[in-house]
Amino acid sequence: RRISMLTGEYSKVSLIVPIFNVEPYLEESLDSIACQTYQNFEVIMIDDGSTDSSGVIAKSFVTKDSRFQYIKTENKGQSHARNIGLGQVQGELIAFVDPDDSIEKDFLRKLVNQFDNDTLIVSYLFPSARPNKHKGKVTVDIFFSLMFSGVIGTVVWNKIFRTELLHGVRFPEGQVHEEIEFFREILPLINDYQMVIINDNNHYNYRTVREGNTASTFQPNRLVGAQDAFKLLLDLKSMKKKQSVEIINLDTLVFLKNYIQKVNNVELKKDASSLFNELYLHTNIIKCFFIKPIWLLSVIRFRFKLRWKNG
Repeated sequence: RRISMLTGEYSKVSLIVPIFNVEPYLEESLDSIACQTYQNFEVIMIDDGSTDSSGVIAKSFVTKDSRFQYIKTENKGQSHARNIGLGQVQGELIAFVDPDDSIEKDFLRKLVNQFDNDTLIVSYLFPSARPNKHKGKVTVDIFFSLMFSGVIGTVVWNKIFRTELLHGVRFPEGQVHEEIEFFREILPLINDYQMVIINDNNHYNYRTVREGNTASTFQPNRLVGAQDAFKLLLDLKSMKKKQSVEIINLDTLVFLKNYIQKVNNVELKKDASSLFNELYLHTNIIKCFFIKPIWLLSVIRFRFKLRWKNG
């Protein structure tokens, strides 16, 4: 796979910002982008049918800064908005910022500075993660392990991507946890040591709680994320990526355990239980014990509870 050369400060970054009813937070978010020490960027703002003053705020940045562009669409969700943005990029690199979050002034500079001619993705740590032993260039196996163990997270907003990597790659629309399938599409396109980890968690300011934030509420349709994770696990297993397989397996089992306990819909509970049992068959008990023993014990107890309940 041919990798084109990047030219440091001359590499333009395309920042994609999906917007929907974030009036209280949007100005702070866009200001944090405008004030970047790395100035070679464009901002593609996609207004996903906002009904508040978000559009007015976004358009005010277009008026005062030519690097900002505004696109208005019907309300079709975050993935649809991001996909429109992906179709508009002009830069050599792509980053994502959620409109209720903000970034530190050297967020872009530190990411861009990590690129050499082989690099495809650079990631900060997840904001709540502690510094870890993995930094610099990592293997595919380690990269996906760090994603599902919460070290860098299964999110796109603390990462930057080479544009040519994302040609033809899109977010699945109409679902939550859409990033899992997004990264599954990327998996066949990356090789070991084309991903870089920055051992730093304080450059992206993630707003953990706000009204309407899907991350802070339980949603029955989150089951599709577990189904996508299982598909990703099978892909990684076929590639003999052993560590990430165990971590994704355990992480998804814990998610399904919590999901089954919360969901009220009988059919969804049945589907989740079936997926839980299928995933459990892929579990290496000994290896998982040394990864997350408390998680594993909770999964084993729940498995016995399920079997007892179902006879």
